[in-house]
Amino acid sequence: MLNEDLKHLEKLSYEETEDSINNIEPWSNWRNIFEYVSIVEYAKMEISKLPKGLQIGSNDVVPARYHSTSMIFYSQAVLDLVALWLADYLSLKKDIPKSFHYQKFQEAIQIKHYPFSYFYEKHGEFIYDLKNYRYEWIHRIAGGANIYADKNPGEVDANISICVPMEPKLSNGKDNVSRIQELIAEKGSWLYSIDEFSEKISSDLREIIYDCIGIIIEHEKNGPPK
Repeated sequence: MLNEDLKHLEKLSYEETEDSINNIEPWSNWRNIFEYVSIVEYAKMEISKLPKGLQIGSNDVVPARYHSTSMIFYSQAVLDLVALWLADYLSLKKDIPKSFHYQKFQEAIQIKHYPFSYFYEKHGEFIYDLKNYRYEWIHRIAGGANIYADKNPGEVDANISICVPMEPKLSNGKDNVSRIQELIAEKGSWLYSIDEFSEKISSDLREIIYDCIGIIIEHEKNGPPK
């Protein structure tokens, strides 16, 4: 189904003539959106190259922070571009804020096309996590991945890893000890490994994009649900 939806999107996006291939707006604008998705995937690939365990050194902090924050900022940019596209496609009123996490935007697209209510049930947590990570990381020095150890890193048996807090506000762990303890009791940890984090952001972003395209293409093929 996904491949069929993407093929249909491609047909809507371009018109081929004898002399040229012409863009058809607004459909061709999805190419720009996928270019940002590719930046997220590039950051994920670079994260996978970071060293593990005792091979981790202080020089790895900057690339770890850079690529983890890139994943958040560009993922949010992707969602903002999709929201702008939907606002145009669904002819939303100009006073509706153009972002997925705003209640007015949620209500507006669900009124225009009710399958988006199921969309929010499935992807709401990711939408708000992304917003919160971006808000915390863009305003605080503590933003992005960092090096964590269960004891003095100089000890031979120290468990050293590059991680990201499971909740954005925990980037400043000293001020959130009680919440950290709750997460440890509930999930066994309060941190994602950098690889777990990058896989989660990448897969959640792809899924939300593909589901959105699926809803739109079904609307184009069959019209509004009856």
